[in-house]
Amino acid sequence: SELASKNYQVYPIPFKDRLNLTVFSDTQHKMDVFLFNPGGAMIQQLAHHPKPGFNNFTINQLQGLPSGFYYIVIRQGELIYRNKIFKIN
Repeated sequence: SELASKNYQVYPIPFKDRLNLTVFSDTQHKMDVFLFNPGGAMIQQLAHHPKPGFNNFTINQLQGLPSGFYYIVIRQGELIYRNKIFKIN
């Protein structure tokens, strides 16, 4: 099922060297965060164990990626959030 985007904030957009995520979780289920390039190749995968409520995470060291569109996917159990994001140098 698709999660309501109000539970997830990804910023800044466009991004340069890092992405910040604010995620609302009502469970402690493991949360996987994936970053894909426009061709669909996975660039980064992170696993988090959020606490119930709002959680803040940062994906660092993205300065080496070329400018352009990327996709972020956040999966927690059966819930999935997808968004297209833009990188600038």
